[in-house]
Amino acid sequence: MSEKGKKKRQRPDEDRHQPSPAGPDNHPQAAHDHEHDRDEAAETWALLARTYLKLDRAVTARLSSWDLTPAQFDVLSRLGAEPGISQQELADRLLVTKGNVSQLLARLEVRGLIRRKRDGRVVRVYLADDGRRLYDEVAEAYQSWIPEPFSALKPNQLRRLQKALRILDEQVGIDAGPGAERR
Repeated sequence: MSEKGKKKRQRPDEDRHQPSPAGPDNHPQAAHDHEHDRDEAAETWALLARTYLKLDRAVTARLSSWDLTPAQFDVLSRLGAEPGISQQELADRLLVTKGNVSQLLARLEVRGLIRRKRDGRVVRVYLADDGRRLYDEVAEAYQSWIPEPFSALKPNQLRRLQKALRILDEQVGIDAGPGAERR
């Protein structure tokens, strides 16, 4: 039999990877794969959310010893790293609204932990002396807590997790999703 006359043999599973004439989305395997991807994404989302909530509760409980919320500690941390940052830049870095950061700053200012200084049309924010002392104390304790939940991971697993989260962070972006325009 000549080469032209031979019929190409397919493995039993080979045909499901071929796009259908009507398009890849109409192929039963493509629909199954798409559904499987959605299920995997939903499971990953739930796992990530549950893990975040557990970590947030643990940090919230520990920060309460200093009468701080995680959001307030985030502000102190950012001001420790970037003294004189504007309120708008602070809101952008913390991924919150300008109104939300303004409320956080007002509470911290009443406690004498931060100070605001007008610089032309911009309001710059700094740690006050008491805020610097509190930040230094809490940051030292905070640094000792961070490794605890990750101790179950081997170093290569932690690196893979970091890599995957960086990719996800870049994919999601800062203004992703419905309602982002309300910022």
